[in-house]
This record gives sequence, structure tokens and C-alpha cells, in this order.
Amino acid sequence: MSPDCERFRIWSFRGVLLFCIAWPLISILLDANPENGGALESLEGTLPERVHEVEVRMSLRSSGGQGFVRTFLPNSTGRQTVLEEGVSSGGPMAVVEWDAAGRWARWENVKEDVRYRYVVRTEPVSYDLEAWIPTEGRMNAPGIEVYLEPTESIQSRHPEVAEVARTIGLDDVKGIEALQRIHRFVSDLEPAPFKGTTDALTALRLGEASCNGKSRLFVALCRYAGFPSRLVGGLILEDGEKKTSHQWLE
Repeated sequence: MSPDCERFRIWSFRGVLLFCIAWPLISILLDANPENGGALESLEGTLPERVHEVEVRMSLRSSGGQGFVRTFLPNSTGRQTVLEEGVSSGGPMAVVEWDAAGRWARWENVKEDVRYRYVVRTEPVSYDLEAWIPTEGRMNAPGIEVYLEPTESIQSRHPEVAEVARTIGLDDVKGIEALQRIHRFVSDLEPAPFKGTTDALTALRLGEASCNGKSRLFVALCRYAGFPSRLVGGLILEDGEKKTSHQWLE
């Protein structure tokens, strides 16, 4: 069997009702008076959480014989917490494994469509890039070298990628300015519908790509400039049903 399509249905809701917030909010504002030693930062704990319930439906077509399905699973990070997960059809997850790319599930001998459901709580996160991106030299940290190396689809050392890097001035600037130049260049590529994996060179040569091609080109230029980077993917958590996932980079 081979995957035919993936459908995602997402429900979002606020975890705290208004009347539950009202009295703590008043109390905190009263306690926040500097004369009382109060602090407004405690207000953050009373704000409602953002929780999403997601169901992934993987439709399958038989190609003869038994088959398997393998897909990424969400995992808890500083940005999200997986509260629960389970399978409603397709049989139990036979294997849950980790590798450098993330957390995977594998269903063996699948004879029917697979439905996987999870509930995740998300947290807003902001980053101060200037605080950790060096203005001179390359970033150094244990294990970071793998995110600076070229791959089959991220050709960061290819002469055409190097030529683009020189054209947009990556050899002359460092830090945030270099990232901004890469972002402007990749953003100016024409959008294109997803038609399978697009590597960095193909996106560059065509001058267009979907999110996965643009992301690979962005990573290739970042790695050329000495910024460790990698592809990530998942869902944009908005209410409704969708047929595809999204890809970006870190």
C-alpha cells in the first residue's frame, strides 16, 4: 500500500472561561501595586491556553501485498506539549522511533485507512536573534556541524549556490544582515504548487518553488554563510480541514 493523501482536521479552543479569569485578574491588578510588592508578570499565568485537537486521516491505495505506513509524530518541545494521542483506525502503532529528523510512527501490514489523533497545547515563543548570532566567525557548539554540511537536496557547497551567495553579498556581511539578505532573495522567488520534493538547486534554477523548495534553498544559503540550520515541518494549526502539511526551517 502507498499513501494516497493525508487530511487533517483541527479544532482549537481556549482552555479557561471568562468568568474564571475575572476574579483572579482583579486580584492581581490590586496586588500589582508597587507598594504591595506585587508584580504584573504574574498576570501571564491567568491567560487562557491555546489547545488544538488534530486528527490525521491517511487514505491508502493497494499496490498488491501487505504494506506499511510511516509518518512523523508531534513531540513535546519548548513551543508545544502533547497532552494525549491515539489511533482510531488502522491498527495500533507498531513502532514509535526517533532519529535525527524527529519522532516517527510506523504501521505494519496496513489493510485500511489510518486515523491518528492528538491534542497539543501550544506556547508563544519569541527569539532574540541578535543575542546569539555572532557578528564575526561561525557559530560553534557540540554536534552542530551536521547542520552546516551539504546533503543530496541541500547543496550548500554547489558553485551555483556559492555564486548566488556572492551576488547577494554574503561574503561581505555577517549576522542579522546576512540572514535578512537570504530571506529577501528566497522570498522573491515565485510561489509554486507542491509537486513533490524540490531540492535547493532546482528551486534556484527554476526561480520558483513551494514551501519545501524555498526552505531547502534558504537552508543551503544559510549553511554556506555559516549559520547552522535545518528543515522542519508540520501543520499550521488553524481551524478546519486541510490536505497538506507545511515546511519551514530553523
